Amino acid sequence: MKKQICWLMMISLFLTLFFYNKWYYPPLPKQLGAVSKREVLNRIQHSEESLVKIEENEDYEFYISHMNQGKAYDDLKEHMKKKGYAFHSQEGAGYFFYKDQQRFIVTSQMWTGKYVIFQIPKDKS
Repeated sequence: MKKQICWLMMISLFLTLFFYNKWYYPPLPKQLGAVSKREVLNRIQHSEESLVKIEENEDYEFYISHMNQGKAYDDLKEHMKKKGYAFHSQEGAGYFFYKDQQRFIVTSQMWTGKYVIFQIPKDKS
């Protein structure tokens, strides 16, 4: 009986950790560094913004958005327009923008069926 209770407690602990840490979600892109899946989900779920910044490094800014039947891509274009970039075209997962005759390529990656992660290069000019 004690053995069964011990197993039941271990399984309960594992399931708690499994759901708390969001282990059932796919891994985040490697460029995101130390940010956790749980942290990313909390930011997007508790934000009123449609495009949420999740991290940045010296070269890129990373944003996440709800897919909502392709609305994420419109949110990206609107975000870039506000920053002074003009949308040029899309090829696969790459979105081409121009600013001051310089080309900027924003890449997108589906993260689960609900979310898209965008990698936006920083403007070094």
